[in-house]
Amino acid sequence: MAQKVTIHDVAKAADVSIATVSRVLNKPQSVKNVTRLRVERAFSEVGYAVETSPAPVVVQEMESANREPSRLLLTIIPEIKNPFYSDILEGIQSAAGYQGYDSVLYQIKESRSSYRQLKRLVDRLNACGVLLLGKLAEPRDLEQLNENVPVVQCAEFDTECNLPYVSIDDYGAARTVMKLLLQGGRRRIALANGPKYFKYAVERERGYYDALREAGIEIDESLVVHQTAIEYELAMSVMTRLITKENYPDAVFAVSDVLAVAAIKAANRAGLRVPQDIAVVGFDDTYISQMSEPALTTVRQKGKQMGVYACEMLLDLVHGETVSHPQILMDVDLIVREST
Repeated sequence: MAQKVTIHDVAKAADVSIATVSRVLNKPQSVKNVTRLRVERAFSEVGYAVETSPAPVVVQEMESANREPSRLLLTIIPEIKNPFYSDILEGIQSAAGYQGYDSVLYQIKESRSSYRQLKRLVDRLNACGVLLLGKLAEPRDLEQLNENVPVVQCAEFDTECNLPYVSIDDYGAARTVMKLLLQGGRRRIALANGPKYFKYAVERERGYYDALREAGIEIDESLVVHQTAIEYELAMSVMTRLITKENYPDAVFAVSDVLAVAAIKAANRAGLRVPQDIAVVGFDDTYISQMSEPALTTVRQKGKQMGVYACEMLLDLVHGETVSHPQILMDVDLIVREST
C-alpha cells in the first residue's frame, strides 16, 4: 500500500514550513504570491489531494487569492506601562516599515481566554503575522495560532513549544547580577520579582536561588517578593513593607528598573543610604535607570535590536522563507553605576 502523502511532504518539496502550507490551504491571501504558487506546484509534484468540498471558506479564499496580501502585523504586549517594551517596539516598527509593513499594538494580559481574544483580532484585522511579547495560557494555543498565521515570540517565550523566538538567557543574567552583589560582600539579598507565569521571572528567580546556594547562604523566603504587574505604585507599596529601618536587606535584585527605582525610594524614606546600607540592581537599562538618584546599576538588554530581529524573522516566515536560526538568545551587559 502506498504511503499517504502529507503536508510534511508538501513543505519539504516547496522548501517552506508546514505552517506556510497550512496557510496556503486555509488563508492563501495572507501568503506572498510567489510562495503560494510554489506550494501549489508542490501539491501536484507530490500528489497531495486538496479537499475543497468540505471547506467552502478555503474555496472562497482561493478565488480571491489575487487580492493584495495583507501587510499588517499584530504586536501583542502584556503591560503597556512597562517601559522595557518601548525599545522593542521601536525596533519592530523600524523593521516593519523598512519592508513596507505596518504594525498594530494591542495589550493582552495572560489569561485562559487570551487565545480566543487574539484569534478574533487576527481575523478582524486580517493580520499576516503576530509578534508575541507576552504569554498565552497554554502552549497548544500558540501552536494553533501559528497554523493560521506565523507567530514569533520576542523577549518572553514558551519553552514547551517549538516556535521561533528572540530573547535572552535570563538565568545567566541573574547569576551575573548575584555575582556582583556577593563579591561586594552582600549576604542578605532580596529579590523583587514579577509575575511567576512569565518565563523571565521563573528563570531569574532560579538564578538567584542557585547563586545563594553555591555561596553557602541560607535562603530566606521572606526576602523574595512577587508582584502581579510591573507598576511603580504597586512596587512602592511592596518595597516599603520590605525595606524598613529596623529590618532591611543589604541588597535588592529587582527584575525591572521600575521595581529597582521603587526600592531606592523606599530605602530613602526609611533613612537608609544607597549603596552604603543597601545596594540596588535593576534590569533592562530603561531611560529611568540614569534618572534615578543614585544612578541605577542594571542589566542592559538590546531591546531595539531584539525587536528588529524578531520582526525580520516574522517577515521571512510571512514570505514563506525558511528561517535558518529560529531561536536566538541575545547577549546582555551589566551596567555598573552608583547604586552598588
